[in-house]
Amino acid sequence: MTQIFAVLLIICATTIEAVGQLCFKKKSTRSADGDMGSRIWLAGGIGCMAVEAVVWTVVLQNLNVSIAYPMGSLSFVMVLLMSRLFLKEKVQKDRWIGVALILCGTVLLGLNSAGPNS
Repeated sequence: MTQIFAVLLIICATTIEAVGQLCFKKKSTRSADGDMGSRIWLAGGIGCMAVEAVVWTVVLQNLNVSIAYPMGSLSFVMVLLMSRLFLKEKVQKDRWIGVALILCGTVLLGLNSAGPNS
């Protein structure tokens, strides 16, 4: 497996994790009486986390953990973007700056992992 494919899998895993987090958020805002909609959101969140764990295991089989784990911080970016888009949450300026820093760090890691000493 190429490193580029492994990085794409990281993006896939972080997106799945973000969807799972949104499911948990939706579940937490539902009524506490255990209605079916609440259970569906919970099941969706657990299912996403299970799939994400499998995808992440494949990533770790193909990349050094010293590269993969920091790139997993993209999950913070994905959760922020999805909570803004789908939950209409307000995102403050300092969080956008944090996202920019995470993206810069991820790009640097990606460029460094493609080097001859990786």
